Amino acid sequence: MILVITRARIRAEQREIFLSAIEAVLAPTRLEAGNMGYDICESLTEPNYFVLMERWKSHGDSRAHLQSDHAQAFLRAMAQCVADMPRIEAITPAKIEMLS
Repeated sequence: MILVITRARIRAEQREIFLSAIEAVLAPTRLEAGNMGYDICESLTEPNYFVLMERWKSHGDSRAHLQSDHAQAFLRAMAQCVADMPRIEAITPAKIEMLS
């Protein structure tokens, strides 16, 4: 499994464009082969600071997602909306333990 975590600060005047782009990418991404989860959260303490959490069965599945039309459209929209460079981490956990 691979976890991809993206942290992005969105310019306030671009918020609605960003939210529309997120809405457009969520459903088709969740239907992709190898997708195990695709969620976005907004900080309660920092307005317009978002964390996108993706879970994929493999690096190949994640790479295929990035080539999809809906992911490319989202990336173009996000590039217009960010206040600074997003932080993107790809994590391959050795073990995941369920705590509850």
